[in-house]
Amino acid sequence: MAAPKVVPAKCPTCGANLPVPPGAFQVMCRYCQNVIHVEHRKPPPEVRPFGSPGAMPSRTLYVDPMATAAAGKHVGLLILLGVLIPILLPLIIGVGPLAVRSCKGTLKPYPITCGLNGRVTVSGDFEGTDPIVTSTEHNCKVHIKNAKLKGSKLVDTNAFNLELTLENVTIETTEPMIRAGSNLVVKVKGSTLTAPGAVFDSESNMQIDLEGSSVESKNAAAIKSKHNLKVRMDNGKVRGKKAGFDTDSSFSLTMKNGSEVTASDGPAIKTASSFNLEADGGKIDGGLVMSSNGKIEATGLTITSRERAIAATSSLTLDYTEGSITSATDAAIDGTSSLDLTLTNTKVQGATTAIVSESNTKIRASKKTQIIALQDNGITTTSNSELNLAEATVEAGGKAFKGTVNDKLKLGQGARLAGKKGGIEVENNVEIEATGATIDGGNGPALSAKYNGRITFKQGTIKGTPALLFERKPTSLEIEGTRIEGDQKIPAR
Repeated sequence: MAAPKVVPAKCPTCGANLPVPPGAFQVMCRYCQNVIHVEHRKPPPEVRPFGSPGAMPSRTLYVDPMATAAAGKHVGLLILLGVLIPILLPLIIGVGPLAVRSCKGTLKPYPITCGLNGRVTVSGDFEGTDPIVTSTEHNCKVHIKNAKLKGSKLVDTNAFNLELTLENVTIETTEPMIRAGSNLVVKVKGSTLTAPGAVFDSESNMQIDLEGSSVESKNAAAIKSKHNLKVRMDNGKVRGKKAGFDTDSSFSLTMKNGSEVTASDGPAIKTASSFNLEADGGKIDGGLVMSSNGKIEATGLTITSRERAIAATSSLTLDYTEGSITSATDAAIDGTSSLDLTLTNTKVQGATTAIVSESNTKIRASKKTQIIALQDNGITTTSNSELNLAEATVEAGGKAFKGTVNDKLKLGQGARLAGKKGGIEVENNVEIEATGATIDGGNGPALSAKYNGRITFKQGTIKGTPALLFERKPTSLEIEGTRIEGDQKIPAR
């Protein structure tokens, strides 16, 4: 039960403190022991309070009803404060300093400055001709959200360990947008960034996370870095004129949910060594140019280019499923050496050759993969190549497969090599093992070899003009259950 609300008063007999409960008509003074009669109305003019000049002792106390109401309010407030203070005091002690620190980093005006180890959070629109962030120092964190910004630049600094978060913003600059020292970390969500030069430019160790955002350079590469670039794209878009990405070494790219990288006048991705791409869907328009140690794992990815779709110097590992790699004017995949390609239900199409590699190439194609060369050879290799086909086709305007020395071909059920000017043409030391495969040479020989051929062909079809053409008798030739359409030109020795 709540404590009774009382009205403080003075005893009209002795002047002692006399608490009067609301509504009481009698009360006893604990000092003079007199029973005091209480009248709940204003005192008559002739009645004076105890202690005032001319006041007489009395046993009647007049209590103003307005004073009673005010007293109730005051007492209620005191009770409420008594209950809340023990609860709020620990919260004020614990949260107060954090709130102060937070307030110090919010609601900064434009242009933005961020000191050493500083943290700044900004929202709102800004338009000007100067940089949007005028000063940053090491270990600075800048968070911009719900904003439309225009300026000469966003950030231009040599400071390292800068962390930049852009959330639901549109930024347009008249110069390159963001240049920073090493260890730049950028998180972009629901935003659009546009600049004439590079949007991001950092020396090394840059990390970018794009979620539902687009980055565009109108005249240059959109994102530039020398070493150790890591980019994660989730429904993100990177567009550049000269390139989408331009890096030197150690570039790691993850693409998800329809992400896109495009370039209008150059490769979509230009990098040197140690390139790693993981893609689940999406598009790369402009192709890939890399030097060595590239690794691509992709499902449902489309790579298109006017020139070579993928150009690699050496050591490219490609694991491609349910996607396509297409060049409009050149080879689809062009490598120098050590290509390791696994193609599953994938289309590789080149305007000239589909796949070109000089040495040490391994190609595994299965599950309705199509390797297509519109004008030239389907696959061209110099030495030490291995081709493994099962339920896959190689079609060419020239020869389906053209090798030089030390080639090994394993053709499984449903494999088909068809060229308008020849099926398989090799020179020395070729091994062919086929079961349930078809070789169609069109107007050229289906199978042509010079020296040291070791051939086993079962339950398939060989047709061409001629069907078999050997400069010297093969080291071994076993043809079983196979239909041969065309002449067989096999020397006696």
